[in-house]
Parts: sequence; structure tokens; C-alpha cells
Amino acid sequence: MKQLLLAFVLLHFASASQSQKIVDLIYVGDNGVTEDIKETKYFILIKEFPGSVFRRLDYKLHGPLMTVKTYKDRDMKILNGSFYSYRENGLLQIQGTYEGNKKDGSWYYYNDTFKVVKEEKYDHGTLLQTIDPDTVKKEKAVEYPDERRGEFKGGPKAWVKFIQSTINPDVAAKSVKGGKVLVGFMINKNGDLETIHLRKSVEFVLDEEALRVIYKSPQWIPAFRNGHTVNAYRIQPISFQVI
Repeated sequence: MKQLLLAFVLLHFASASQSQKIVDLIYVGDNGVTEDIKETKYFILIKEFPGSVFRRLDYKLHGPLMTVKTYKDRDMKILNGSFYSYRENGLLQIQGTYEGNKKDGSWYYYNDTFKVVKEEKYDHGTLLQTIDPDTVKKEKAVEYPDERRGEFKGGPKAWVKFIQSTINPDVAAKSVKGGKVLVGFMINKNGDLETIHLRKSVEFVLDEEALRVIYKSPQWIPAFRNGHTVNAYRIQPISFQVI
């Protein structure tokens, strides 16, 4: 049974991205690693990316993502890169970065409406500052006549058309009940998409298809503010319906 499911996962994933590959699939039950799908409560998927970067995804069986951890070694002992933790319903709860097994940079904690309720700033494992966003003085936003949000070339209608033409409608039939995946990404100053990640997970096959679609996106027109191009952030919903 495990080999059959592994073959299915590999077949689905083969067309998702040429820059990453699945190197292991592990089933886990109440008593630890198991070969029996009937005992499985969740599974661990290991992806390898260029540059010897490895990513561990912990998924509920037929359910949403639980955690994503990035490592710099095949043995996956050194956390190095993005970390994501999700709520029971698949909503992103914690987002941060490790460097050499130590928290580094900004770590964000979200409530169930995606509002940041706490930010922690680290320097190689040392907590420098904890910020409560509600206590930060809000400066009145200044608008400039040259402002422009990050835009898909051709506008919103072209973006919708791109998603509709790129998505594989057959994927929904492979899911348990379908649902709405939310993908977050940054449009950088060159118009390329970066930090593509799940803001809301549903289940593996739907998550991977939603991510694949966003990864396929061509360049955007970068955001522009006060005479300069700037990074912009977006959350894109992609819905899958089982007919």
C-alpha cells in the first residue's frame, strides 16, 4: 500500500516542478513509523531542492499541513531556512527562519484572521526584541501620485485567466473533499515572485497544485512608491471543488 501511494505522489509531483524532487515518504501512526496505511495518522514528505536544500513537510493523512522545516543537510540535522507551522484547520500560525539550527531574523505569529499578534526579532538564536503590533504607534500613511501596486501584466482579468488556464482541474477529483488553498507570495523589485508559501493548507494534492500554479507565474510589474520600485505582498485563493 505504501509503495502504491508513493507512486501516486511521485506521479502527481513529477509535473509540479523541475527544480525539486521527492526523496522520501514516511508514514507515522500512534506508535511511530509504520508500513500499514490503516494505522497511519500523518505522513512526512521530504523534498530536495537545488543546492542540497531539503524540506520536510508533515501532513495529516487526508488533511492539512502541520509544519514545514528546511534543512541544509541530507540527514536533516541542521535547520537552515524557512519554517512554517499551521493550525489544526490548516491556517498559517507561525512563520520564521533558521540559520544553523538557530532562529534568525523576524518570526511572526498570526491569529486566525492572518493578523500578526506578535513579532520576535532574533540574531543567530538570541532574542533581541518582542513586538506587540497593537502597541506600535501607527503612522498615518502618506500617499504619493506615482504609487502603483504590484500588478500582473494585463491586469486582474489576465491574472485570473492565467490561473484558470494553468490549473489542472482533474486534481480536485484526487482530493477527499476539495477546498480553498491560500498561497502567499512576494513580488520583488524585479517583478519576480519570491517566498511562495501556503497561508492556508487543505491537503497535499491540492496544496501542491496551487503552489505549482503560482510557481508557473511569469514576471509581474513591480510595485512603485515615491520614485522607487518596492516589494509587494499578496495572498491568492485557489479553490478546488469535487464534483
